[in-house]
Amino acid sequence: MIAVAAQRLRAERDISTRVESVPSLDLLLAQPASVRAAIIGAAPVTIAVEAAVRFGWDAVIGPDGGFVGMHSFGASAPARHLFRHFGLTAEAVAAAARAKLAG
Repeated sequence: MIAVAAQRLRAERDISTRVESVPSLDLLLAQPASVRAAIIGAAPVTIAVEAAVRFGWDAVIGPDGGFVGMHSFGASAPARHLFRHFGLTAEAVAAAARAKLAG
């Protein structure tokens, strides 16, 4: 939902954005490279949005890909508070895309 909300924010500025849901990173990484490429595409900017840490996502987004998610473990609170604490918001995802596009 966060990525889709960010997509809407980008669309308001006439910037085309594609969102792919990856319910299981392990299953995606187990696919042949051709399947992963078809899912991820060849966009100039790739950003992972994850309610966890970046670990494993570099295989999908590359070392220069954007990541919006948690950067530490151990915090405990309702999800809405944790998302705000870690900056896991549509605005943060849209800002990450904007920053990556700006170079």
